[in-house]
Parts: sequence; C-alpha cells; structure tokens
Amino acid sequence: MASHNNARRRTGPSPLPGASRALATLVVALATVLITGEVERVKRCPAEDCGWVFWDSTKNRSRRWCSMQVCGNRNKARTFASRNRPSQGRTA
Repeated sequence: MASHNNARRRTGPSPLPGASRALATLVVALATVLITGEVERVKRCPAEDCGWVFWDSTKNRSRRWCSMQVCGNRNKARTFASRNRPSQGRTA
C-alpha cells in the first residue's frame, strides 16, 4: 500500500509549455462539459471585438461577458456615452 507521505505535490508553475498547457486546459474543460452535461454554461462573449468563449460558473447562469473588467466595462461605457450624447437633430 502506498503511503500518502510519498505522494508528490506540484507547486509552482506548470511543467508543460504554453501550447501544451493550453491544450490540457481545453481538454479539462471539454471533459467537464461532457461529464456534467451542462453545455449551456459554455458561452461566447457578445462583444463585437472579442472571440473568447468562457464557462459561466454563476449560480443562475447569468454571466454575459468573458471579463467584466474589459468587455463588460467597454459595453457599459459605450451605452452610457450614447445615452448622454446630445442628439444630432436638436439645436440649442
């Protein structure tokens, strides 16, 4: 019987090079989808200039953006600016 004391624990950076690490991450994500059957949690960011796909880990499956700090913020700033921009047809 193997002892738990002999188990090696990995700490620090991944031993895999960048492309292999990315592929391993995709394989783990695909396995998670296949095991859980929760395909609806895989979403594509709706930002026009973004092509990211992400896993929606929110309880009610409401996550919209790949990153609220980048894509979500840009969209909210655009919406705010268009709402507060003076209309073109109005004169002072």
